Amino acid sequence: MKTDPTRLWATYCRGLLFAASLALLWGRSAQAETAMPTTIDALARDRSLQATDLAPRPDTAAGHPVAPSVLPPQLGQTPPATPAAASPGIPPEAVPPGAFLLNPAALNGERISNVVIYLENPTPDRDRNQQLQQQIAAAFVVQPGDSYNQLFLDQGVQRVRQLETVETAQAAPYEGQIPGEVVVVLSVRLTLKAPPPPQKTGLLVTGNWREFPSLYTSDRATVGVLLKSGLSSFSSNNTWFGNAALFTAGNPLARDPAGAGTYSWLDGYLEFGIAGITQIDTLPLYVYGGISNLVSTTLQPDLFEADNRIFNGIEDLYAGLVYGYRTDSSRFGFNLSAGRQDYRISNGLLFANGAGNGSDRATILSNPRTAFQNTVIGRVRLNNVRLEGFYLNPDELPIVDSETEFVGANLEYDDQRSLQLGLSYIHVPTSNTSYFTVADVLPRAGLNVIYPRLRVTNPFGFNGLWFQAEYAHQWNDNFDMNANAAWGQLGYTFQNLPWTPTLSYRYAYFSGDNPNTSAFERFDPLLSGGTPDTWIQGANLVKIYQNSNLITHQILLRLRPTQRFDLSLQYIHLAAAELNNLGGAQALSFLESSEIGQEITLTGRYNLSRNFLLYASGSVAFPGAAIQRAVNDNPGPWYFLQLSLLVNF
Repeated sequence: MKTDPTRLWATYCRGLLFAASLALLWGRSAQAETAMPTTIDALARDRSLQATDLAPRPDTAAGHPVAPSVLPPQLGQTPPATPAAASPGIPPEAVPPGAFLLNPAALNGERISNVVIYLENPTPDRDRNQQLQQQIAAAFVVQPGDSYNQLFLDQGVQRVRQLETVETAQAAPYEGQIPGEVVVVLSVRLTLKAPPPPQKTGLLVTGNWREFPSLYTSDRATVGVLLKSGLSSFSSNNTWFGNAALFTAGNPLARDPAGAGTYSWLDGYLEFGIAGITQIDTLPLYVYGGISNLVSTTLQPDLFEADNRIFNGIEDLYAGLVYGYRTDSSRFGFNLSAGRQDYRISNGLLFANGAGNGSDRATILSNPRTAFQNTVIGRVRLNNVRLEGFYLNPDELPIVDSETEFVGANLEYDDQRSLQLGLSYIHVPTSNTSYFTVADVLPRAGLNVIYPRLRVTNPFGFNGLWFQAEYAHQWNDNFDMNANAAWGQLGYTFQNLPWTPTLSYRYAYFSGDNPNTSAFERFDPLLSGGTPDTWIQGANLVKIYQNSNLITHQILLRLRPTQRFDLSLQYIHLAAAELNNLGGAQALSFLESSEIGQEITLTGRYNLSRNFLLYASGSVAFPGAAIQRAVNDNPGPWYFLQLSLLVNF
């Protein structure tokens, strides 16, 4: 359906400004309602304990078993055991400055960077407060470095509620200032009364629909319904820079790509299923599993196809076993899982989504399918060290199925203060994918990757400053290959300014193949992806130029007027590392310039509630000399708009 792009942009900007005004007014109102005297505010600051401050609780007997500290990947989304209407919400002062409330539907196995435990009504004794927080942490189990999992989060909250000193507890995920960072906040209200006996709750127990989607919850087990949905409206003008046939040539997904003018279409999906976890007898041993089905549809012509599509298929289907043990000085956990499930390393540079979207599956831009077709994942954690071993078989689209499989190991260390280190090894034993040079066709099978990582927060006492860097080196058992990728990002959060602005700069490099050397040097991005803040580098430009033979400069400004409202403005510049670009889009196989293009993206996110997230984004991509020379003209900017509603229960 064609529409006027000028009117689209005017409507989009007015809507975004209106949403910002409402959020600002709401934020001021919320601040007024929660204002408190200085003496109480000072006490509030003493209520919060981060995982960085925790040690084994003093009254823990040696060899005392606890729930495991190695959590499985995404199991499903279930609410706390008590009805949402009964929860007053997490106090604003419990949340780290500038944090943004996350909708669990938007999370896909991201790593938890920090856990904050907050006492709503602390005792007058500071030492006693710290002891109570340590006891709560031991029961809650969730730790930095774990993969975010709503089911395990809810069960941890239920264990905390069983403590004799706890009246109620609630937890929620937030996004920190570093892109892709997840912070879990656990807010606890203490009591001097003797706790009631543990009670079973859930829809199947009480018959109360207000407890949906919790079916059954006890101090030993949790079973819940998974229900996620998304509806997105997209509009694109001057798509493919007005040269669809040129830039989609050879792309099997582009069966009828969008032509000149403006195109608008809808994507929608619904995922529903069930997941649960239960303790085995009184042992620190748990079994868990889940299954879900996902229906996806695209209406009206999108960027690649002109027909309406709907697809139905299994998304999650997995089972696992978790064991944990704790002594006065150490904590040990083990988790083994298999089946269709999510897996990622770091922020998605190499592994983001394990499934393909688009073609007959529809929703190529909503990207709801993320689970690998088959996995075996083992995790072992000892104190601050985490070791993973994995086998991954991606759920690729049948039309482009390369039958690639991955095996490897991932080692991570988190001092739970300011330093995070990682080192991964990845091997590709089988694959039908090939690399191309002017003279040869080379197999991906036999690829090896070594992948070290570093993140530092608040170095040398500079609160708000953070830095992260990663490097990946690739070689192949079957031919001479020397490919590399590296990136570094420096950011600072102005914690005392209104809207808590964060400004960051990132430089990223992905090697290209120099035809004058004997080695093959083009970097293989594997399953790179994530979000526009991470490795979707340009909402428009990424569709014709992906993370190989590429140098990017990214500047990101993020504003958070309230914990529910987030605004970001991103500028990114793309350039080729080599003029030889064989393996990329056919029209850009041999570049006449290294300048690919520039893109500006404005994004807003607003949480209508815990269950509903409104997302709006607009991008303008400007073609560089390489694209202009490929079309023998300056085709003008490519405009793109998105408005989405995400639902999670």
